[in-house]
Amino acid sequence: MRLRARLALLGSLAVFPIIAACDNDDTSQSSDSTSTSSSKSENKKETVDALLRANGIDPETLKAGEGTPKKATPSAPPATAEAARPSAPEPNTDQAAGPSGIRYKIELTSPGSDPKTALKYTFGASERRNLSMDLQTTTALTVNGQPLQTAPPVQVTVTGTSTTMQQQGEIATRENIFASLVPSVNGIPPEMVAQVKAQYDLLSGLRLIETVNTRGELLNVDVPPQEQVQNQQVLILLQLLQDTLSRSRVPLPRESIGKGATWTASAEAENGGVSIRDEIKAKLVSLSGPRAIIEFEIRQSSAGGKLDLPELPKGASVELLGIAGTGTGQLELDTKTLQLTAKVKVKTSRDTKTNDPSQPQPVLETVETGTQFEVRLR
Repeated sequence: MRLRARLALLGSLAVFPIIAACDNDDTSQSSDSTSTSSSKSENKKETVDALLRANGIDPETLKAGEGTPKKATPSAPPATAEAARPSAPEPNTDQAAGPSGIRYKIELTSPGSDPKTALKYTFGASERRNLSMDLQTTTALTVNGQPLQTAPPVQVTVTGTSTTMQQQGEIATRENIFASLVPSVNGIPPEMVAQVKAQYDLLSGLRLIETVNTRGELLNVDVPPQEQVQNQQVLILLQLLQDTLSRSRVPLPRESIGKGATWTASAEAENGGVSIRDEIKAKLVSLSGPRAIIEFEIRQSSAGGKLDLPELPKGASVELLGIAGTGTGQLELDTKTLQLTAKVKVKTSRDTKTNDPSQPQPVLETVETGTQFEVRLR
């Protein structure tokens, strides 16, 4: 199964509150409203499937209610990372210009001072690094102008490994195994804490295969057949982990640069029928041998538009009114060993309007998200 190699979104997906609303849809149905309940349940699935497609997840790869990937035999989680490793797929060098890859336009604005060197991410053959991630998110939701209760901060600690399966020229195939994900949530009932932990437990042992290049651009993402990939929430969480990994790599210029060098990286891609623009401003603040420290700013925006969701129930529509996101970060990189530490803080505001024929008026939602994370490869 393949996730879309999309622009890493700043903040969590709007699909979460919508799914939450859908999940509560049928609880108030009376026993004499079976046909209405069935119709709403059908609409709920159609809505969720449509939103998943907009966020790079193909629901057709799952059998509804069974969680079994099509065209694949599910297998139990591997006992070890080594047992998990499938044969390495051939890197597709044509993907660099293909629709699944995200290419940044990188422009050097100042080469910096001497000495200069060409920075790149080095992927050694069969090189294996310990992967660890710390993430924290806060979310506030406003519906039709009425603020709802702000969700308590969610902290997640992730450990695993990241291994180069195959390397060809500037392109490498890397396997990321998420061995453990430990969430920490305060301010909610114990039973909800248990639900959150159970959700993250589903990701334990999951594998994610990336195709990347030495400039730090993501070209492709694959999810090997696994028993844990059995529901939509797992796929959404997996996509968020992929976004975090993508944000830990700053796109690098081809030119040789020295301390004080500055450059910009910009990309525009379609997500669900609307265009999203990503802009990064970077500065090389330190260079000592192969060790570099890069500070950067992130800006993400979208003028919005009607989301292309053909699977929505008849007459329903979702319109993205706009996205405004900003962030800052620092990357410490050893260009010879791929050891790195990336620290990023972002804030984003996203506005949507949902039209549903069964509702008297459109639903206007504003989701404000704050995210900070640290990714380490050792």
